[in-house]
Amino acid sequence: MSEFESLPIETVTDIFIRLPFESLMQCMCVCKSWHSLIADPFFINRHLINQQGCFTDNDNCCFLLQSNKGFGDKFGYSLRCCKTFAEQKQLKVPNTIEGWRYMIIASCNGLLCLLMRNQMRSGYSRVLLLWNPSIKKFKILPRPKFQAGSSDELAHGFAFIPRANDYKVVRLIHNKIEGSPKVEIYTLSTNSWRTWIGDGIGCVVTNRCRPVFINGAVHWIALNKCRSPICSSLIIAFNMEYEVFRVIPSPRYDLPHPISYPCGVLFVVSEKLAYFVKHVLEGRVSWDLWVLEDYGVAEFWTKLHTIRLHAIGRFLYPLQPLKKGEILFGGLRDKKLYSFDLKRQEIKEIDQEADGLPDVINYTESLVLLNEGIPDSSSAAMIELKEKEKEEVKDKKEEEEQRIITNAMDFLKCNWGLLVFCFGFTLLIWSSISH
Repeated sequence: MSEFESLPIETVTDIFIRLPFESLMQCMCVCKSWHSLIADPFFINRHLINQQGCFTDNDNCCFLLQSNKGFGDKFGYSLRCCKTFAEQKQLKVPNTIEGWRYMIIASCNGLLCLLMRNQMRSGYSRVLLLWNPSIKKFKILPRPKFQAGSSDELAHGFAFIPRANDYKVVRLIHNKIEGSPKVEIYTLSTNSWRTWIGDGIGCVVTNRCRPVFINGAVHWIALNKCRSPICSSLIIAFNMEYEVFRVIPSPRYDLPHPISYPCGVLFVVSEKLAYFVKHVLEGRVSWDLWVLEDYGVAEFWTKLHTIRLHAIGRFLYPLQPLKKGEILFGGLRDKKLYSFDLKRQEIKEIDQEADGLPDVINYTESLVLLNEGIPDSSSAAMIELKEKEKEEVKDKKEEEEQRIITNAMDFLKCNWGLLVFCFGFTLLIWSSISH
């Protein structure tokens, strides 16, 4: 230990950056100087960059799979290797969010962005938080200004902005019939929201499909707003650094029957935006895999593969690409995982069974949120969540009272002549009776 302490700080830093995540967490408990070094934001960024450099090959990447193994009746996540599917560790969901329904919006640099819902008498309370399951810390985001009537009127995105060295959450609230979406941007460095209107975006974007982040932008599948029962789908991209929208036409594909909802799923395949489209014809199921070439230049879609799953495919859905030439599928009925080999056109069952519908999220362990987060066992976090619930109940009550007053005023404005006539007629009858 004494010999190690005599080393220059640059040398110690270079050694620590190369250590795996578990070793770093142990080093933080050795002495105050090591703790300060590892908790420094500059070191956290350098360690993350080094870790990502070690996992450029998909064979070494990891993903999270929902599981209750080892947690009794409570859900957690199993961290698994993309190549072998072997479990590396189990990550427990914080006790603080028990009783809340939640969905994972996106994963970035070891952070998961969660949208949580808690049913109350007056509706649903929605809370956004950032959670790093590796270090067991999370941060509850401030309450946004705009509120959505339902989750179908809501869409989110989450990403890291390298040039600003900051994390952003984007939130879209739209009307299904008319009007541009309201846009809110949260930045971690300021811990605050900014609001504006996304003019010119005449489409519906929802949280039904998890967004995809590539080329600096969050991408959602959306629907054109139109009166026709058959709506065409498209892709909406939002650049997280410059905060601008753009519309990308979806692949031109033919479906056996018209549909009025997005039938595709977005992924990243070979560092390109990919679009999966499902076909069902005479009981046979297939998925077409399209990729977007020359992003931002002369964009055009190319169909790479048609994945034929036949009868079993009716109950399968794509989760994510694996190592080169394989796609991971989840089973709706048996709740198992399947790997499809694109070259051989063969599907095989993986010796893993999920609890509930399989949900896979790419994940890299990191120290991000080490200084800003709240320990998931902290009572302060539960108090903060309850306070946010009380605020939302109060705001909903005030909104309802304001709505009643507004409706009453509108009624008076529209029926003022009728009310005057009724009042005069009542006075006439009363005066005739009294005389």
